[in-house]
Amino acid sequence: MMKVMRIMAYHSVKLRHLELFYSLFDDYTQRTLHEIDSRIASGFLTSNGIDDKRRIMLSVSSMMEESIASSQLEGASTTTKIAKKLLRSSLPPKDRSQSMILNNYRAMQLIKSRLNEPLSPELIKEIHRTVTDGLMEDPDTSGKFREDDS
Repeated sequence: MMKVMRIMAYHSVKLRHLELFYSLFDDYTQRTLHEIDSRIASGFLTSNGIDDKRRIMLSVSSMMEESIASSQLEGASTTTKIAKKLLRSSLPPKDRSQSMILNNYRAMQLIKSRLNEPLSPELIKEIHRTVTDGLMEDPDTSGKFREDDS
């Protein structure tokens, strides 16, 4: 997938009978940007220039952005502004899209609070329950592994 996206980002230069392609980002730059993005989103990036309060604020903001973007990729339809307002308030979600966003945010908070625990079937089920809370056709399937392919 990344290769396809990289190819789509190529630019071309035509020189008579030759067409050259180039990318603004080489593999090293893309890996470095990915590492920085991952660390910021995870709250692991530390800097002497950023105090603890600011680092926490950046971490929360990154988690909000990630929960919104992830939900939108899965079909949630709401604006980022409305979604952030929902996450900053204690109001209940008004629709399925807002529930998806709130659930994703809560799941990220859960994961962050349990980073030092080993990944276990129980933890996976708890994360699944959090992400699917109020969204499953059959609520009894929330937080459970499938036993068939349906």
